[in-house]
Amino acid sequence: MSPAHHTGATIVEYWRHRLPLLVAILILLFPARSSTTAIVPGDVAPRGNPDGIVNAADILILQQIILGQISPTNEELLTADVAPLGNPDGALNVGDLVVLERAVLGAISLPPVRDDVAPSEADASLITTDSSVPGEIEVSGAAGSVENSSTVTLINFETGATSSIVAGADGSFTVTLAGNTGHVFSVVVHDVAGNSSPAVSVGAGELLNLSVTSPIDGITINEDTILVTGTYSGPPGTAVIVNGRTACTDSTNFYANNIPLVPGSNTLYISASIRDGLRVDLTQTITSTGATPVTVQTDAPCGYAPHAVEFGLTNNMGNAIVQIQADFDGDGTIDLSTSDPSVALSHTYAPPGVYQALFTIDEQSGAQYTARQTIVVSDLTNIDAQLRLVYNTMLDRLRVGAIDGALNQLTLQMQDNFKPVFQALGANLTAAVDQLGRISSGRISENLALYTVLRDENGTKMAYPVYMLRGNDGVWLIGQM
Repeated sequence: MSPAHHTGATIVEYWRHRLPLLVAILILLFPARSSTTAIVPGDVAPRGNPDGIVNAADILILQQIILGQISPTNEELLTADVAPLGNPDGALNVGDLVVLERAVLGAISLPPVRDDVAPSEADASLITTDSSVPGEIEVSGAAGSVENSSTVTLINFETGATSSIVAGADGSFTVTLAGNTGHVFSVVVHDVAGNSSPAVSVGAGELLNLSVTSPIDGITINEDTILVTGTYSGPPGTAVIVNGRTACTDSTNFYANNIPLVPGSNTLYISASIRDGLRVDLTQTITSTGATPVTVQTDAPCGYAPHAVEFGLTNNMGNAIVQIQADFDGDGTIDLSTSDPSVALSHTYAPPGVYQALFTIDEQSGAQYTARQTIVVSDLTNIDAQLRLVYNTMLDRLRVGAIDGALNQLTLQMQDNFKPVFQALGANLTAAVDQLGRISSGRISENLALYTVLRDENGTKMAYPVYMLRGNDGVWLIGQM
């Protein structure tokens, strides 16, 4: 009976008894068949260091994998998957043994391995750093941090220093990269076919921290919106997002008003990000059992001093509102008292600071409710300094040849436009950077800033616009120049 007529355990037993004699014959008659492809189809022996030839040793390794005696690496899963011939099915089984046997006998030729699938990105949670030696960062990935036996490349965004190493069979690695505490670097995984994973950012030291102050994880509330607050630390320009909304921030705290909730269990997703791609994520669970009686909202919870804010009030009670009292700055003094629910609720916050606007609402049945909005008013000079730093960081990194780090200051579209330009300049990059000009005056709004860059051109000062945009992650980047 041929192997094609066997199924299940019968097939495995068939090959278990047949292969030793078959392999001995193959070794004598067909010692080796080589291939010129980058990845030799069927070549899995010796394990961990395939020799570029297909012979009986590869059949033995594949048999051990199929019998469950050894676990295949990612490379072996790709290389030994040769059946059906010309259309591999993504699994290693007896069909692959049959095809590999025929290839070793010379009855068929195996087509080149097709691998255009990028490896998974590195697992940053399994990567640690040690920068105790000045000028060096030792980067270690635990088992499973990257694809088995892949090549790992690290690039320091601040200096442009690069280092590569081949990971172990368990996906672990240790490599030293030039740099210091506070530097951020990318980790890219390359498989044996030359495919590259998306870059993952890792920081040397604790560059970014995030915690939630309120609400308490697991709390149950009888409301359908909630204020989420917490603390963070990070480089200038660190942004915080709560369930897709950009939170208002001061130097250490974040505030996100009126995060909507659905009846039942809700998950809050909180993240802090910086321009170099470093990110910290938190989740919390909150249960909603009802609607907020009265909701106060504003479309401008944060801005630059002086900041004019208009508030809107939504009545979810079904009973008429008979009295509204507003303490706009949270100092305990009532700034507005009215029996007209349609009255305009507005206030201008002059000095920078964080304000807790408190509203007390009475309805005709005698019930009284309170609602709050947190207003964050920033000093425009501080925001201006942060945005100028974006442009100047790009220049500083280009001067030392750290192109990847410089590109982090640009939007993705701008990166695509300028990466080939920066790379083509080569040794002339530093000289070209000095000609880009210095940033001058600017105008800043909530999500858009326009700066003027002055350049000396043939003895004449020329002015060019540079636009900066705040993205969906709350991080400011250069959007046009």
